[in-house]
Amino acid sequence: MSLFKSREWWSTNCGIDETFGAVHMCIANYESAISGVVKQIIIVGSLQGFLRIYDPQPPSSSSADENSCSLKDLQLETQLALPILAILSGRFNNTEGLHIAVLHPKHLRVLRVIINENTQLNSHCTVDFMYEHKLPLHGYTLIAGPSNTLCVQSLTEGTLMFFENERVGVSFKLPTLHLLPSPMCYVSSTESFVVCDSSWILHSYNYQSLANSTVEGSRASSTSNKLLSDWELELGEQALDVQYIGTSIVTLSERHLYCLKDIDGTILWTKKLDYHPMCCTTLIPPDFPDSVVVLVCTDAHTLLVYKDNLVEWSCKLPTTPIVIKISTLQSIKGLIVSLSDVGQLNVLYMGTQQVQYGFLHEAPKRPVNYERGLKEIQQLTKSLRSGQLKDLTLKQKEMELDLKLESATCSEYLETQQIVQAIKGQFTIAMSKNPQGNIRVLFNCDALIIATPSETCLQLNTVGEAAFPVMFHAVLSKRGTVASLQVEVTAVAGTFSITRHFNLPLQLVTSLSVPVREAQIKVTLSTNQLAVSLVHLFQDFPVEDSMSNVIALKHLDGTIVSLLFSKTTNKYRLQSDSLAALALLIDDLQRRLRLHFSDATNLQVNLDSSIPMQELWNQVESHYTNYSDLKKEMMKLGQTSRQFQIIQRFFHNKVLNSKAVGLTQGAFTAMQLAQDHVTSCVQRIELFQEKFQSATYSLEGSLKCVLSLLKMETDSANKRNVDLLEKTLLPVEQLNIDQSWQEDVENKLNYLVKQRSHSTRTAPVIASKSAREFNLINFKKIFVQAFDNLIKGFQP
Repeated sequence: MSLFKSREWWSTNCGIDETFGAVHMCIANYESAISGVVKQIIIVGSLQGFLRIYDPQPPSSSSADENSCSLKDLQLETQLALPILAILSGRFNNTEGLHIAVLHPKHLRVLRVIINENTQLNSHCTVDFMYEHKLPLHGYTLIAGPSNTLCVQSLTEGTLMFFENERVGVSFKLPTLHLLPSPMCYVSSTESFVVCDSSWILHSYNYQSLANSTVEGSRASSTSNKLLSDWELELGEQALDVQYIGTSIVTLSERHLYCLKDIDGTILWTKKLDYHPMCCTTLIPPDFPDSVVVLVCTDAHTLLVYKDNLVEWSCKLPTTPIVIKISTLQSIKGLIVSLSDVGQLNVLYMGTQQVQYGFLHEAPKRPVNYERGLKEIQQLTKSLRSGQLKDLTLKQKEMELDLKLESATCSEYLETQQIVQAIKGQFTIAMSKNPQGNIRVLFNCDALIIATPSETCLQLNTVGEAAFPVMFHAVLSKRGTVASLQVEVTAVAGTFSITRHFNLPLQLVTSLSVPVREAQIKVTLSTNQLAVSLVHLFQDFPVEDSMSNVIALKHLDGTIVSLLFSKTTNKYRLQSDSLAALALLIDDLQRRLRLHFSDATNLQVNLDSSIPMQELWNQVESHYTNYSDLKKEMMKLGQTSRQFQIIQRFFHNKVLNSKAVGLTQGAFTAMQLAQDHVTSCVQRIELFQEKFQSATYSLEGSLKCVLSLLKMETDSANKRNVDLLEKTLLPVEQLNIDQSWQEDVENKLNYLVKQRSHSTRTAPVIASKSAREFNLINFKKIFVQAFDNLIKGFQP
């Protein structure tokens, strides 16, 4: 345990519920166009596809939290269409500016960042898409090679893929066994790549040798087996990180720290570790150019500084980082930038602040009075509750949130290279009383609608207002329809938060189409007011006067919903082939009717047709069928992958123990068949995942549609039961592959049915005892009985 702790210069939290890895942060250099000074910025990516650029400013002593992140520190925040596996900065094109290479599972993209230092907006950076390469295999590791050549290591098979600017390079499969990817680095002095294989042996391959033994466009050539490494070193344990600096190669393994010579891999020194290392970084001290300083982070929140193989300093860290870098920010050299797996980004420096340890003293013995203690606890609890409620009531009265969105529908060209309809404009937030500090604004909307940015930090002006650009666009997907256009806006100020809602325009996700005469699902709504022409109800759509009694809207997935009205009976009929597609139009029609009859106080919208329970159950059954297929395929993948590992281990032992140069054709055939089997299982899983996601969207939209109809069917006294049923069934989430949504809902519905049966003295249906005994027929009985008991007057 260290007696000293690090000093925090700047810190922030990168997102919420995001996952970060060891290659999700890099330090980039860019030259200021105004002053010509080369500065460093921090670039952070996440598996959820978010890309953020930070330019930390000197902390202000006037702020409440002088080390926290302010709005001007966040230069850029954008969400890419695919998960980010690794990011790298450099010069990857002939154009000027800052280039960022982003590695996705199946793509390698190069972006150019343009920094505008004269703007007064919240976002100071813009990202331009330059080019991309499609990867033949799943990528995992990304490093820069000679002349800024990008090298991608595949997830399996140990294949290295090289790309030079916009030209597709060559790929090479390493001759050694690589079950899983490993850390690697490029040694510029020898123009070689250092990589560790699955046998925990460190190899050095010359780039020229790789190029000569590789046939362009082929992943495996007949001469690949003749390639030999320049040198190799047996580590005997897994390598966590490999870095090249000066004339040395520093390798961090599970229990040792190695320093090797770059030419022949000779061990210069080694250090045995008595802790679990997490990550490391290296630098050369200016006073000792022949030495190497290594900073190692442990899982016990400790940073150790090694000068060669001797510990020079150690201190406590605020978090457990997974990656650390040395940077120069705001002309301050030697700052340590660390990133944790939950997104905690810290800029630290090593000071001499001593950790204050407390010591326990023995308290004087006295008799315990339990009655007196119980009275004190009750009095303190009562005072705390009254104080908290009073404080919360005062805060809610002081803070009022007003929203205003000035937007227009436009076409937006996304990174998926598709043109979609988007709502883009200025979003204004206003509070009656200006709170102290920054205001954090978060947007929560439908799963198929993306808000950019999804969250941001604002500083209100003296009037109590702040405006920032925002864009909402729908995901072009054939897997489902948007079920709700409601956006939830949450403003967080300190320990208090306010939530408001607003609706996006219907043109964002629908467009006019040709009406369909026949449909599988029909829903009729009646009102106590005179029927309104659809031309007046849907004034935001270019509806012709000749089509005033019928209108058809098409969702992004191609599903058409037709809406008809009758002047004589004051009824509206919605029909479509998809129950999920009706959910959005039913809610939107009710909203438009309330706006049109805003002066009428007795407007009633009732259901004049049967509830489509059979169609809802078909969606539930289809969802469970897709879940079962996906689960079976994942279990099959586990079995085939274990079989493949056994064959690989046998093949590897055969190569080591056999003196012959070649092996039998049967060994190669078994290896190829096992690999093809695993690949086919992965491809089938991707297909089943798409089907399961589509079934999830359809089920959630169908449930929202039926629940909206039930709210019309029931009176105000029974709407509480509908709300309770809605909280039980929605959202349709899959927490893990071992338990389906149906199994989770079965337990909740069975509890509700039991509570209802105690008052009505009816026999409840008993749920399954375990997940293995789950029965879909038994779940259907509970499902129907829950609707029957909780909603009065409903006949399934």
